[in-house]
Amino acid sequence: MSTPVPMVEAQIGNLCLKVLIDSGCMRSVISFGHFQDMRRGDPKLQLLETNVTCVTASGESLDIVGEVKVTIKIHGFSWKWKFLVSKKLRSQTILGVDFISKTKMILDVGSHQCYFAFAPSVRIKFFQNRNIRLGSRTCQLAA
Repeated sequence: MSTPVPMVEAQIGNLCLKVLIDSGCMRSVISFGHFQDMRRGDPKLQLLETNVTCVTASGESLDIVGEVKVTIKIHGFSWKWKFLVSKKLRSQTILGVDFISKTKMILDVGSHQCYFAFAPSVRIKFFQNRNIRLGSRTCQLAA
């Protein structure tokens, strides 16, 4: 049995994605490919300018091309969130310390789950499979 990675399913804009929760990443980042997928479903979505630069733990540039503000929904809870957009991420979305801190997300890595401090009884299990396909699919948005 593989150890679950801290990944959960989230609706970001009009996409359903498996997102990595990364306490080592200061800002939340979405791939340029996912931005383009969202924009196909919502042509009004704008890529905003940013001066932010990011590097990986190995020192490589993440090639930030802008930022986008969209709604993110996890297990029934939702927020308007600003994601950096990177051309270096292939098909991945990362929730960083900015999101973890602001939403009061608690990572319980030992129990393979997370929850929000404002709703501690709602536990969200991490995915079991290390070979998770990180692609996206379009979500049906609730009215």
